[in-house]
Amino acid sequence: SACFLASFPTIYIAVVHQWGRLFSPHHRAQYWVGGMLASLSLLLEDPVRRGELALFVLPRGADAYWRTMKDRGWSLAILPGRLGEVALFCFSMAGLSYFYHHERSTCAPLFKTIYGYFVKEESTFAESSTQALPVSTSEDVDSPPTSRP
Repeated sequence: SACFLASFPTIYIAVVHQWGRLFSPHHRAQYWVGGMLASLSLLLEDPVRRGELALFVLPRGADAYWRTMKDRGWSLAILPGRLGEVALFCFSMAGLSYFYHHERSTCAPLFKTIYGYFVKEESTFAESSTQALPVSTSEDVDSPPTSRP
């Protein structure tokens, strides 16, 4: 993970600066090419841990996308008021919830513990509720009480 986290911004910054030195500076294509080449640094990471990196990057990417939309004035046209921030939060939580419920092996143990504390699973909730409440059967209701010595 450290190799990926170090190489991604290094490749991106190097490509953007070298593009500016070789070609015209501040062209839109230099940022796209830099992002595409920097994304190849994901291949340095172990394939098992790529899903965990996706969980790390998803909220940050969504936040960067939202800020770009807000800077361009698009956020007010799409969702008025502060509803855009709520939509961004919902999108991020949907991604995290998907990985927690469907690809739990990609989640970090700390995330599983904290998220699992707030989101109770049905099987865990059902087990705890059945243990707390005694279940009566029809035999218990129909049979007369017995006295014990």
